[in-house]
Amino acid sequence: MGSKPGTKISRQVQFNRLPDVVCFLRQGIYYWRDTFVMKAPYKWSAQILLDSNRLKKVEFFCESNLKQDAEQRCKALFGVTDVRQLVREWL
Repeated sequence: MGSKPGTKISRQVQFNRLPDVVCFLRQGIYYWRDTFVMKAPYKWSAQILLDSNRLKKVEFFCESNLKQDAEQRCKALFGVTDVRQLVREWL
């Protein structure tokens, strides 16, 4: 599977200005000539408790597949302290 300049390889990664080479995917990591190019982010969803005591469902991307990292990312992104039902979404 070769890539032409500007060819879209996946939904998250677009390779521009690369010569015709073999690009491949191994365990969620994109490689170009056995060199690490970019790790595909993981999609997470959660219910957060807002200041008005309402639950809101949110979706976000995190580079880590660890639940604790995703929880910290969610708290930082949305400025909340209570995160519930944190689930990794499979694409």
